[in-house]
Amino acid sequence: MVRLNVKPTRMELNNLKERLKTAERGHKLLKDKRDELMRRFISLIRENNRLRKEVESYLIDNLKSFAVAKSLKNSLMVEELFSIPSKEIELFVEKENIMSVTVPRMHMNITSQNENSEYSYLSSNSEMDDVFATMNSLIDKLLRLAEVE
Repeated sequence: MVRLNVKPTRMELNNLKERLKTAERGHKLLKDKRDELMRRFISLIRENNRLRKEVESYLIDNLKSFAVAKSLKNSLMVEELFSIPSKEIELFVEKENIMSVTVPRMHMNITSQNENSEYSYLSSNSEMDDVFATMNSLIDKLLRLAEVE
């Protein structure tokens, strides 16, 4: 506790009462801010756990399917299938201020979808097509997971 050198007058008493009220209000505001930050942090942790489980299960299933699809094709053919990207994606990272805490926000812009890409459904198999489609649909979830983490 800090000891103040105070003159024993009524005016000093009123000034000290005002300072005490201000300090108590500031303390309450800081406690409320801490509680709100913790509430948001806990909700982000829950979302992170949910997204991580979902993405990991998709990736595990997709990698198993890819292993099966790759075993049915020549490795050079598989490399050729995935050498040309099917989408061109721009990633924008912005910083957002939430209660004086800077957090990143990521936005994705798919600039071009190569409809006439070199990916041929004739030279691949159905497992490879499923892997391709699943990985394309997983991009949004991966981006959200990166943002939350």
